[in-house]
Amino acid sequence: MRALFASVLLSTVAVNAMAQFNTNNKVLFERKTFPLSSVQNLELSTSGGAIYAEGATSGEAVLEVYVSGNNGKSISLDEAKKRIAEKYNYESGLSGSKLFAKAENKNKIWGNNNDGVSISYKVIVPMQTSSKINTSGGSIQVLNLKGDEKLNTSGGSLTIDNVDGKLNAATSGGSISLKQSAGELNVATSGGSLHLSNLKGSVKAATSGGSINAKTVSGTLSVATSGGSITLKDIAATTEAATSGGSVSAEFTDPGKGVSLSTSGGGISLQVPKDKGYDLDLRGDRVNVSNVSLQGTITKTSVKGKTNGGGIALRATTSAGSVNVTMN
Repeated sequence: MRALFASVLLSTVAVNAMAQFNTNNKVLFERKTFPLSSVQNLELSTSGGAIYAEGATSGEAVLEVYVSGNNGKSISLDEAKKRIAEKYNYESGLSGSKLFAKAENKNKIWGNNNDGVSISYKVIVPMQTSSKINTSGGSIQVLNLKGDEKLNTSGGSLTIDNVDGKLNAATSGGSISLKQSAGELNVATSGGSLHLSNLKGSVKAATSGGSINAKTVSGTLSVATSGGSITLKDIAATTEAATSGGSVSAEFTDPGKGVSLSTSGGGISLQVPKDKGYDLDLRGDRVNVSNVSLQGTITKTSVKGKTNGGGIALRATTSAGSVNVTMN
C-alpha cells in the first residue's frame, strides 16, 4: 500500500509539473519518440523559447517542439515551418545516445527579425540522464534528473525539482527555484531571487539582485547576495551567508562545523541549539546573546568568547545593525 501511494504521489507530482509548461499560443511543430533506454545524454539549445525536461522510469523518450510568433503571438503550422526554414538553423534527433535539438537564428541582428519565432522544447528522457540546456530568451524547468546537469538562460527563470547529482544552473535575468534535490548543487542569477528547499549535499547559491530564502538544507551551504535579505530556516549545515544590502535571519537545527554570517546594511538574527559548545565572534552596532553563559570578552558592540567549553565557530558581523543570538 505504501509503495502504491508513493507511485501515485510521484505520478501526481509529474503531472502537475507537466502542466507548468504553457502551450497557449504555441503550435506543435515536431514530435519525435525513441526507446527510453536509448537516451543517456540530452542537449538542447534555442535562441528564443522555453525549455522543459523531465526524467521518467517508463514509457518512451519524447521530444516535442513548439513554436509561437514573436511576443507570444500564435501562428499556423505552415507559417512556423516557413519561418524556421528561412530564418533558423534547426536540427533535432538522436545521435548515438544523445537526444538533441538546436535552433539558431541565422540573422544575428535581432532588430531585423520581427517575423521570427519563439521555439520551445518539452522533453521526456530517462531519469539517469546528463544534460546541457541553453536558451537566450526563456525559462527552463527541469524535473527528476539524476546526472550532470548544466542549465543556462539569459532571459528567464529556472525551476529545478528533484535533481540528484551535479548541477550548475545560471540565469542573467530571472529567479531560481531549487527544491527536493541532492548532490553538488550550484545556482546563480544576476537579476532575481533564490528559493531553496529540501536540499542535501554541497549547496552554493548567489544572486546580484535579489533575496535568498532557504529552508531544510543539510550538508554545506554557501549563499550570497549583493542586494537583498537572507532568510535561513531548519538548516543542518556548515554555512556561509553574506549580503551587502539586507538583513540576515538564520535558524539552525545543527550548525555543522560552523556558521559565518555577514551584512553591510542590516541586522543579523541567529538561532542555534543550546546543548553544543561554541566559539563566538560577533560584531555589530549592538550585540545580544540570550539564554547562555559566556566566557570571554563582552562589550556592547562585540562578543568574543566561548560557551560550553567552545568548539563550533559562530561568526556574525554587520556594519549597520544589531546582532542577536539565541540558543534554545
